[in-house]
Amino acid sequence: MLTMLLMILMFAVFGRMFVFALRCTWGITKMALFFVFLPLIIAGLVISGIVSLIIPAIFVVILAGIIRAACA
Repeated sequence: MLTMLLMILMFAVFGRMFVFALRCTWGITKMALFFVFLPLIIAGLVISGIVSLIIPAIFVVILAGIIRAACA
């Protein structure tokens, strides 16, 4: 009985640690994508001359993010 209790507690502790590790990994991945790939995409747009089409879309995305953050 004690063994079963300890096994349940072990799964609870390591389960929480696993979920925490996944959240940290997702946060690090988002930061890496933001700081590495976003400048590359913007540089590609500047080179190809499509920036004038993308600027209104960027404002729409920023506005949607602000509204989403305000509602949450």
